[in-house]
Amino acid sequence: MTKRIFAATAAGMALIAVCFAYAPVSRFFAVDNCLDSGGFWNYEQGKCECSYADTGYYLSKPKAQHLEERNRCDDLMRARIDSEASGRKPERHVGFQR
Repeated sequence: MTKRIFAATAAGMALIAVCFAYAPVSRFFAVDNCLDSGGFWNYEQGKCECSYADTGYYLSKPKAQHLEERNRCDDLMRARIDSEASGRKPERHVGFQR
């Protein structure tokens, strides 16, 4: 009887631990996947921006939307570099590399 109670308690605690750990772990992998795909993570909006898929980086004939996204990403990158050079606090984005 005590083995059953112990097993049920252990299973319940494991389920609770999984529920609490799911959100941070899934967010970690989302950010990691974004950075691996050439993008940066926008923490305010909680989404990946400027990834290879968004910019059509590997397409032989990118569409107009891909080219517009490339220009937008270039503008974001320039703004980031300019803000760092002038000493202003940059926007909170991850994944920018020079």
